[in-house]
Amino acid sequence: MQTLFTYGSLKKGFHNYDRYLQSEKFVASATVKGEMYSCGSYPALYKGADTISGEIYTITDDVFLRILGMELRAGYSCEEVLTSKGYAYIFYYAGDDALKLKGRYIASGNWQLSDVKK
Repeated sequence: MQTLFTYGSLKKGFHNYDRYLQSEKFVASATVKGEMYSCGSYPALYKGADTISGEIYTITDDVFLRILGMELRAGYSCEEVLTSKGYAYIFYYAGDDALKLKGRYIASGNWQLSDVKK
């Protein structure tokens, strides 16, 4: 079992939640530090000092590996970080600042359905 902090398309109500987390255990709402940009159908999270809102799930190793594969192919890196509710894995964007330049800064740190461009 793994503990995962989600802040974007894996949150409840978003497209990847149904695909990966619907049958997994929700633990709590939580926050981490970072800097978030909306890039249409997904957010890019960089390391930073803003408060980022999200959800923590306990997930099976199989589901974790499926999510890991998806995120690594998309240019993210996986790290274990201290959230407001304890340690969890998180995915930070690992590329250059290109997504900052094309994305829209999310000052609230809370990616919502209204941030998704279809």
